[in-house]
Amino acid sequence: MKTSSGVEGIARIEIQKRIDLIQIIIYMGFPKILIESRPRGIEELQMNLQKEFNSVNRKLNIAITRIEKPLWKP
Repeated sequence: MKTSSGVEGIARIEIQKRIDLIQIIIYMGFPKILIESRPRGIEELQMNLQKEFNSVNRKLNIAITRIEKPLWKP
């Protein structure tokens, strides 16, 4: 699946599928960018993903996890 959110700073996305649950974990350096740039962004994302995954009988859970040192270089 390829979608464009228009949000930069996403490091990776994990999708875990179970029988009754789809868990999506978004790892970001600056999660406020996603939350503040579009107040209804998470709700909109959840609706779009439910349509894309065709998850009628599954619960969809979206978690945003902050990366501790996003600009850290080894």
